[in-house]
Amino acid sequence: MSRKYMRFSMVTLLFGCFVVGMMSCLRLRNSDQKVIKQFKENGLVPKIHCTEGSKMRYVQYGEGDVLIVFIHGAPGSSDNYYDYLMDSALYHRAVMITPDRLGYGYSEFGHAEVSIKKQAQSIAELIKVASDTIRHVVLVGHSFGGPIAARVCMDYTELVDGLVMLAPALDPDEERLFWFAYLGKYPPTRWLTPAPFRVAADEKFGHVAELQKMEPYWHKISIPVIHVHGDKDSIVPYKNLAFTNEVISHTNLQVITITEANHFIPWTNREEVTKIIVDFIEKIQNSSENIEND
Repeated sequence: MSRKYMRFSMVTLLFGCFVVGMMSCLRLRNSDQKVIKQFKENGLVPKIHCTEGSKMRYVQYGEGDVLIVFIHGAPGSSDNYYDYLMDSALYHRAVMITPDRLGYGYSEFGHAEVSIKKQAQSIAELIKVASDTIRHVVLVGHSFGGPIAARVCMDYTELVDGLVMLAPALDPDEERLFWFAYLGKYPPTRWLTPAPFRVAADEKFGHVAELQKMEPYWHKISIPVIHVHGDKDSIVPYKNLAFTNEVISHTNLQVITITEANHFIPWTNREEVTKIIVDFIEKIQNSSENIEND
């Protein structure tokens, strides 16, 4: 065996190990045991469930008569919102749920569901299971999770009482496709791409068509809505705020600009976002009490 061949074989083996290692590290999911450990380090014990219909795993914590459902973007997983579930400003006020969306984490991992309507259906199934003792349901969706949350409000108007969208990708005319999406979409790079990023690429390539399918139904949203966006968002353009103003101006709509903020406001501006959610919950509760007293 020649030295040249041995060198080539070694390089190939090392590259293969690197790829396998990267794919393992970038699976973007935590086992039940890791989730429990993370919460216990903060003196908390979460509940972990899996819905029957869509086989969606979700993590739950908190108490109260309000249910908050956090919906992550693409890629992502339930752990995107663990810090919110472990925040006493929220968990004393509401039951909180953060699911692995279909295709991510432990919810049909690696199998893309590009239909926003079907993603919304899976969230609605989760709400129906979790809301037996709940009076108010609030959805919080970030990025790709924003239109999914909005679609739930369109298709299941009786389920949701409030909608918070954080840097949501809503306007089909402002949809951006970045070069790295192609790595997860087409061979030969697709097989080298970790599963969550392949799923995200499939969702991304179908996103414009899915947003266009939603256009006839924006009028069905009649609940209070908050749209929060950073004015330095280079991933989902700030112009999406204008789209929201156009399609749901008929609702009780509040738009909030976070100055100098990028696309990742759930984490870079967590305290501000938490306050927005807390104030929103109190507003919905007070409104309901006023109606009951009339």
